[in-house]
Amino acid sequence: KGVPAALLSARLYSAARYHLLTNPDPAEAMNGLNSEISTTGLGHRFITCAIVVVDTINHEAHLVSAGHLLPIRRRLSGKVDEIDGEDLGLPLGIIPDQKFVAVTVPIERGDMWLLYTDGVNEARRSQNEWYETKRLIDFVETGPLEVGNLVRGIMDDVNSYVDGHAQSDDICMVGFQRNP
Repeated sequence: KGVPAALLSARLYSAARYHLLTNPDPAEAMNGLNSEISTTGLGHRFITCAIVVVDTINHEAHLVSAGHLLPIRRRLSGKVDEIDGEDLGLPLGIIPDQKFVAVTVPIERGDMWLLYTDGVNEARRSQNEWYETKRLIDFVETGPLEVGNLVRGIMDDVNSYVDGHAQSDDICMVGFQRNP
């Protein structure tokens, strides 16, 4: 959404890095990040954000979300679901003293995770034809088994779906998987 959004993203990146380096607990890092963003004069803007800390020893993901879309997980069995976000908070910058909670989710052998921005599910080819989360989940269910190929496949599918119409929002995806 232009230069202002890019500058805000750069600022968020820097602040998130600082808070995660000074406080490795993801919920406390998000609390500090929210406090900083809330008190630095964004005007009427807010930021959705997710922090996922992957523990490769215990095979767990510690997820904290500030109003961000739920991650999608594909199991080795092929079952696809959205990670339960019962304790997800509001976007950053809305309530300065909001307390975020981390959700710990086991990462089973073969699990593949996908985090994405709303530029994916809100991509459209006409005023009323959206890509939608259901189409994304359907693609994840039948798409490539390797996460890098899956992300590239999603981008190809989105580009094919919009059929040359201009992109209205940024698209970002992060995926990871545990080997079977």
